[in-house]
Amino acid sequence: MAQDIWLTRTVRKAGLDQVNVPTNAAKDDAVFQQFLTSLVERVFAADVVGDLLAGVLVPVGVPRWTTAHAEETKMLVLDLVDDEEKKGLLSLLAEILQHFLSSGRSS
Repeated sequence: MAQDIWLTRTVRKAGLDQVNVPTNAAKDDAVFQQFLTSLVERVFAADVVGDLLAGVLVPVGVPRWTTAHAEETKMLVLDLVDDEEKKGLLSLLAEILQHFLSSGRSS
């Protein structure tokens, strides 16, 4: 339940529960990519990048998601300085948002 609450709070703070997917996004890859980019920008503007990633990532060796591990993961994400690691997390963020869109779920 804690993970659902964490993610719902994060999704709402970013306004992701209020997005409308362009009608032609399913058929036009360029439109979809532009929309996905706008969602990534929205997550950054809402200052919830760390929260969103921490809400879905579970550290290796940890049997299940916990709020304590999420707080640690969030700090690790926010403290990244290596450009390649940042690029990897941005790609992961885009994948998470794409899954969010395709599943039609807000949490």
